[in-house]
Amino acid sequence: MRTIRYSFELFRYCLKLLILNSSVWSLWHLLPILIGVLTAAFFDTLSGQSEAGLNVWTLVALIGIVYAARLGAFAGGLRWWVRFWFTLLALLRRNLLHWTLLGPGSHPLPESPSESVTRFRDDANDVAEYGDAWVDFTGIVLYTLVALVIMLRIDALMTVVVSVPVLSMALISNRMSGRLRRYRRAHREATSRVTGFIGEAFGAAQAIKVGTAEKPVLNYFRELSEERRRAALKDVVFGELTNAINANVVDVSIAGVLLLAGGAMSAGRFTVGEFALF
Repeated sequence: MRTIRYSFELFRYCLKLLILNSSVWSLWHLLPILIGVLTAAFFDTLSGQSEAGLNVWTLVALIGIVYAARLGAFAGGLRWWVRFWFTLLALLRRNLLHWTLLGPGSHPLPESPSESVTRFRDDANDVAEYGDAWVDFTGIVLYTLVALVIMLRIDALMTVVVSVPVLSMALISNRMSGRLRRYRRAHREATSRVTGFIGEAFGAAQAIKVGTAEKPVLNYFRELSEERRRAALKDVVFGELTNAINANVVDVSIAGVLLLAGGAMSAGRFTVGEFALF
């Protein structure tokens, strides 16, 4: 079964929670746009370019209201997200255990009981995290579309300058995802071997003592642990490298805005509020 189909079969079990979470978190993602628009109006008001009927204190009050609404969305969304998250985890682990113990036919574990703990713990978490990504997906897409429309109406060139680094990073991340998956798989397999060996060593503690095999067992454990350390190091370093590049792309976009905004503001094509909005 493909990942998308499998995920949606899981979502059908808690479809109401998924829709509720997507709606609340979409609101949470969209409200910063309104904050940006109000902030732009605030600075334009201070600089004497406000429209009739608006003043500084009105805009401060509106910004405060929107911030409060976003905090409320976060509080409510967090509560429903917790229910959604643990419902998915419980469903996955319950189905795994039910299939292993009560499924038709014989289902011997392909791994040791200790290694199977990794499947129930880490693999189930990965599937739930994939479901969590869908919760934010709608809000992020709506935020992107609305933000692009607003920015294009103000200054198309500056919007392109801001967008190109982000789009480039999206393409680079997509190209890097294959290697990241390989590192993550190797890390998970190394962890399974370590946990499996620990379980077998405890189960055979008496045999190890009788055979005076403590040193060989410890040496093999060190080898497995070193293998896991190397795999974890590659996984973590590559993941952090991807995150660092993503974070720095934001700084590059801000630098582009600063370079272009100076000339535009001098020419009178860009107000202080629009600069704050970007």
